[in-house]
Amino acid sequence: MPRRPNGADLFRRRRTASFRARKQILGLNPPQPIEEAGPRFSLVIFDLDGTLVDSTRDIAQAVNDVRTHHKLPAMALEAIRAHIGWGVAHLLQNTIPEVNDLVRLGQDFLHTYRQRLVETTTLFPGALELLSTLVEAGVRIAVATNKPEQLARELLRRLGVHLLFIDICGGDRYPEKKPHPRPLLELHERFGGPRASLMVGDSIVDAQAANAAGLCACLVNAQLKRPGAGSDRLMFIDRLEEIIAICKVPELVSATHSALVPGVESVSG
Repeated sequence: MPRRPNGADLFRRRRTASFRARKQILGLNPPQPIEEAGPRFSLVIFDLDGTLVDSTRDIAQAVNDVRTHHKLPAMALEAIRAHIGWGVAHLLQNTIPEVNDLVRLGQDFLHTYRQRLVETTTLFPGALELLSTLVEAGVRIAVATNKPEQLARELLRRLGVHLLFIDICGGDRYPEKKPHPRPLLELHERFGGPRASLMVGDSIVDAQAANAAGLCACLVNAQLKRPGAGSDRLMFIDRLEEIIAICKVPELVSATHSALVPGVESVSG
């Protein structure tokens, strides 16, 4: 039986993976050429909210704080969740339609949300282990989110994983945001390697962006109608750990990963 990891185990894994990621970013230790039996993807691009982090409650509370400020009743969590992932303007237009001043609304919301950024927000189960495993296997990882970039970077920094990523691209870096393909295309062109790039998300926004960019997409716990057989270009999974098999991470790395994480079996390419 593999032993359950303790805090020291996870700290060492995070520190080692972060060190390797920093060396890659600085060009001190560029990824080694990927052999034919190596990982399927050179770059994996992750969405943030709903994919890597469970942030719905903090976002919803910030929305309701602004609604309260405008003497409006609170909105149900699930009603707010339906509009997360499309960017701040879309979120506010659909959750506080009673107020027409979108610029002021955006300022009020961002100020409120920044104060409770990680009040209840956490990484989803398996996220840290997955990210560390991909970095250890030589796969570059990045974030493409419609959340403002400064907030995305601060959130990941406060969760202790920001140094694992080769880049964190927010929704305000370019005039276009997902589902427009530009954020994914820019990341793919800058950091993609000899193999394909994969987009991992949780919504139709991510699937449409990947499709428009010509990338494969993997949706985690997506509340979408799933085609019967799926395809190589659009895949559906229930747990983040399944990405290890999809990426065909070498058996040695997966075996090390499963020795630290109970319930995860070795994956061979």
